[in-house]
Amino acid sequence: MNDQASQSWSDQPQQTQSNTLGIVGFVLAFCVSPLGLILSLVALAKPPRGFAIAGTVIGLIGTVLWALFLMAMFVGGGAMFKGVELGFDHAAVDGQLKSYASSHDGEFPTDLVTAGVPEGARKDPWDREYAYTRSEDGKSWTLTSASFDGQFGTGDDIVFRSGMSQSDVSDAIGKAMQGHFNKS
Repeated sequence: MNDQASQSWSDQPQQTQSNTLGIVGFVLAFCVSPLGLILSLVALAKPPRGFAIAGTVIGLIGTVLWALFLMAMFVGGGAMFKGVELGFDHAAVDGQLKSYASSHDGEFPTDLVTAGVPEGARKDPWDREYAYTRSEDGKSWTLTSASFDGQFGTGDDIVFRSGMSQSDVSDAIGKAMQGHFNKS
């Protein structure tokens, strides 16, 4: 009877263990690396650990890549865009132009040199001259930077106008950045 009992037990298929959390962590490591990493780390506590180990490795690599990408976007990109903001002192240029206009019957100059705008303030952060235009009636002005691509008339141009607030200046820079990234 022992032979019969052992034979019937050995004839039954062996059930394999699975680690559902390890499998889920492994799959998520490809799409949502940080979440896949966390789930895979938790799944390491339960055997079998194959998918959990693979999910941990892939999740860790993916998380590091995402972190590097985000740092490049926010730290590196932020510094670049902060430089754009610092590269144009709207208040100083606007003040110089208004000073000129106040002594010339309210009309702005035909160019920045005539207004006495210093050479450094006449260039954008890419060290290119701004395009300055004044309205036909001489009562307003526009400064345009060719911005990232160095070409005027494209979506990443930064346009500053007389009477803009600092918030408007920031919005103009944001619009140019959006235009630049939409082209890329």
